[in-house]
Amino acid sequence: MNIENIKTALKEGIPFEITTAAGEKFRVEDEFQVALNPKRGVAILLREDGSPTLVSLLTITSLEYLSPNQPNT
Repeated sequence: MNIENIKTALKEGIPFEITTAAGEKFRVEDEFQVALNPKRGVAILLREDGSPTLVSLLTITSLEYLSPNQPNT
């Protein structure tokens, strides 16, 4: 996954979901749920309970835009 894809999605302000190679899914509803470190190639993603997870950008397999009213799965 290219870091620019995530930056673009954040700027657009549309909720999206990131999926990793391990099958983990992270719903992102605003820019405060993601911290990007391009030098290290990682993202810190907040889970629904607020706990942080360090994810390598190389393990992110997809970024899918969600409907703003789509329920959490």
